[in-house]
Amino acid sequence: MKYFSTFQFDICIPPSDNIPEGCSKKRCFKSVDRTIKFLDKCLLIKQEKELKSPLLGVIEGGDSLVEREKCAKEVAKRNVDGYVLSGFDRLIENWKEILEKCLVHLDKEKPKLMTGIFTPLEVIEAVQLGVHLFDSVIAYDVTQRSCALSFKYNTKKKHVENSVTTEDAVDGNSVTTEDAVDGNSVTTEDAMDGNSVTTEDAVNGNSVTTEDAVGGKMTCKKKHLSEYEYNLKDKRYFDDTRPVVEGCSCYCCSRYVRAYLHHLLTTNEMLAQVLLMIHNVHHWLAFFKEIQRCIKEDTLTDLIELIAAKR
Repeated sequence: MKYFSTFQFDICIPPSDNIPEGCSKKRCFKSVDRTIKFLDKCLLIKQEKELKSPLLGVIEGGDSLVEREKCAKEVAKRNVDGYVLSGFDRLIENWKEILEKCLVHLDKEKPKLMTGIFTPLEVIEAVQLGVHLFDSVIAYDVTQRSCALSFKYNTKKKHVENSVTTEDAVDGNSVTTEDAVDGNSVTTEDAMDGNSVTTEDAVNGNSVTTEDAVGGKMTCKKKHLSEYEYNLKDKRYFDDTRPVVEGCSCYCCSRYVRAYLHHLLTTNEMLAQVLLMIHNVHHWLAFFKEIQRCIKEDTLTDLIELIAAKR
């Protein structure tokens, strides 16, 4: 709050006790208790110093439906300007049920922000439930893994092509999109620097990366981002002269080809991260513009069908 008071940021999000799924009931209770205490202290400081910038209340409680509801009810009683629905990108399968239960107790007129990495379909599902805002951390996350976001989202033009197609299946590295078995895309990426993304074969439907399997330790991850991205570090793009994503109008895609990005990545040039970030931010924000348009025109189901078709 001292930093907030000094620099007068546009928005203030108090500290919170964010915990992973699978914690005990006692730990979920502590998460809520600490989060509410942090919020009350920040609200008190804001009032004492007469700070004008909006302050958001954070909803915590892990994967406990009881504690999440309790936290939502308590935060709703406070004089906050909006809400942060934290930790939902790491919850188990019932995250939508928990989210829906929380939103019931929150003021419908106040903005609701979800932070973390979500697939495009999860974003739309959250929007349908009543979430208004998301961060753009996915662009950074995808860039750090030498990947480019690539999924269709324009329901009118449908110009964004699937960048990884069956023609890329070389030397046993099968990479398929819409032609994949049972509608699931399959990626192997087992050849390049340990940057692997597996598919729905993982335990309980969770994707598992090679880097998590070192020493026999297997870690499950919730997100199936391999269906919405491709890794430019893969050797198959060594001489690929196509744009990074065909049909994309960003600075990166309109000026450079996959082979050049592959070269930059394999030689560890800093420009690779810059160009990839430009594309990933552009692609992600364009997707949100399409969501806004579909909401206004009541065609959100068309967008869902378009994105789901790739799976």
